[in-house]
Amino acid sequence: MVNEQVLATIIHNHADFIGVSDLQGQMLYLNPAGLKMIGADSELLPALTVQDFYPPHEASKLIHEIVPQILLDGCWTAESRMRKLDGLVMPVEQTITINYEEDEPVSFNIVMRDLSQAKLAEAEQERLQAEIEEIYRRYVRGEWEQFLKKRLAGGIHLEYENPDYQAEDNLKPDSRPPTSFRLPISFRGQDIGMLSLQDLDPHRQWTDDELTLVAAVAEQLALTLENLRLFEETQQQATRERIARQITDKMRVTPDLETIVNTGLAELAKALGVPHTYLKFTTGETK
Repeated sequence: MVNEQVLATIIHNHADFIGVSDLQGQMLYLNPAGLKMIGADSELLPALTVQDFYPPHEASKLIHEIVPQILLDGCWTAESRMRKLDGLVMPVEQTITINYEEDEPVSFNIVMRDLSQAKLAEAEQERLQAEIEEIYRRYVRGEWEQFLKKRLAGGIHLEYENPDYQAEDNLKPDSRPPTSFRLPISFRGQDIGMLSLQDLDPHRQWTDDELTLVAAVAEQLALTLENLRLFEETQQQATRERIARQITDKMRVTPDLETIVNTGLAELAKALGVPHTYLKFTTGETK
């Protein structure tokens, strides 16, 4: 069992703001960390009230909304803002509990933890995450641009006509164009295509369930396309490595430098499909 002296020592030396106020908000005790946090010294303690270290709006909310709730529940914990005596406002995690005597509330225990550094770290993490996501979006965009340049002069257009579709008998010809619905195909925030659905009925109204289904299909389609692109890229890399190994193996069995170079250049020309390759040896720096 921890005695009162030990408990008082722990509270006195704790790094968080720990204080006690009466039910009217008059501060009865504030540990050294709490005094430092609000920028006060012990001589000011008798004059301090709870309202002194809250921004005006939050002080009013504390008195009229939170305190009545604490009296009902016995405890309240939330992120809030604390105001130092010089006016500086800082984010805190705050817990307020009630002290009872003979089942009657007599005072409040107030504990605050400074979240300034945690918030700065969180903001920096969000900044870095946004930066990484932007870099990745640029990477995806660049990779897909290169991928599509190899396919049909920069783009792929596929169409599907449903053979099972039958127009309703009461569908009358209309001069207006068919009803269409378009949704981007996006991967990691980067549009890589467009999915378009078209109904011959110009009066077609797409339901929320249908739109949700199309969005889900577009999402899965984007993931599948990216996986296929990466698979093709992996295959190409594997092919390059295989060709490089084959050239290296042929070069290793040759008896002299000239033959090694000729073999390497010949095999490289075959692999790249070019009519001529050459190698120039130099000494010193070249300009």
